[in-house]
Amino acid sequence: MRSLLSLFFLIWCFSPLESFGKSPDDDIGYAVAKSVANLARMGQIIDIQPIARELKLPDLERDITWLGPFARYSPPDFRAFYNPTTSELGIVSVGVDWKFSSKGIFNSLSIHINPNPCPSIETIEAGMGSKVRSMSVPGLHGGPSYIINSFSFPQSHGKPISVFFNDVACELSATYWREL
Repeated sequence: MRSLLSLFFLIWCFSPLESFGKSPDDDIGYAVAKSVANLARMGQIIDIQPIARELKLPDLERDITWLGPFARYSPPDFRAFYNPTTSELGIVSVGVDWKFSSKGIFNSLSIHINPNPCPSIETIEAGMGSKVRSMSVPGLHGGPSYIINSFSFPQSHGKPISVFFNDVACELSATYWREL
């Protein structure tokens, strides 16, 4: 019995400390952030197949709901959304937008993560592999101010893709403006 206790003690002593104190939600937040960063680096924030692959949503292509065009006499806008019944990464919903104007195209990807609990900004920053830029902005209608956390991913063919993390809504959003 004594040798068994000694063995458990040795295993405990030499186990990596980083595995203690980590919650599964931190790992999920890291994985989602890393996937969004990969999509941004590849410039594929609105391409359904890479989104499905990176976010581990095998039914996304089949079950996504498409809306649009929204305007009959102006440049069309399109929206697609998906609420997975299950998600390996704790994703609650995914939205993709295309907004057209005479000057360009605005694309965005929104991912809501299970907020129980929402991953920390440190976890998101580690997953992004990029330094966060935080800015405090005044609240709407005199409400309390809040923090906007952003990351930037340069593109070889134009403006960078910006990724924002809203820890109140537990949402990652990637946006890109492409001039025509």
